Amino acid sequence: MEGKYIFRLKLACLLALIGWVNLGCTSDVEDRCQQLYKNGQYEQAFPVCRKAAEQEDAYAQNCLCLMYGGGVGVQQDHAEAEKWFIKAAEQGDASDQTNLGWMYDHGEGVRQNYFEAVRWFREAAEQGYALAQFNLEVMYAYGRGVPRSGAVAADWYYKAGLSYLKEGKKMMC
Repeated sequence: MEGKYIFRLKLACLLALIGWVNLGCTSDVEDRCQQLYKNGQYEQAFPVCRKAAEQEDAYAQNCLCLMYGGGVGVQQDHAEAEKWFIKAAEQGDASDQTNLGWMYDHGEGVRQNYFEAVRWFREAAEQGYALAQFNLEVMYAYGRGVPRSGAVAADWYYKAGLSYLKEGKKMMC
């Protein structure tokens, strides 16, 4: 009985070690992607970020979107930019969701779609992300993708102000 326990313990430790080593490798790729991208070395960053993005790293996915969208370090391809932004946004990052909403709201690199813009702004706004809450307020104020409603717009504007203050930022008059 004791032998089975020790075997299971060793197996669990080995599996944990394998997972730790793999996470370590992924972390190196992610770190390298961030470093190269932040330094403006886009051509070198592209293959590294692509690898990290394929390993579900949201930051790297965001970098690919920006590189494809702007034709920086790679040939401009709006369809690829949209694909990677959706992957990043689907991981739940409020900033990525807000950026994707903005793309749909303004038709930047994608076909303008107010309903999709509202969808992504709402995803981020419900996480308490001030910029998304403000953008959602604008959508309600102008009736873009949702029925026009001053009351709902005012509610999101109020929430955006509270979230902004919670983020530790000072309001400007």
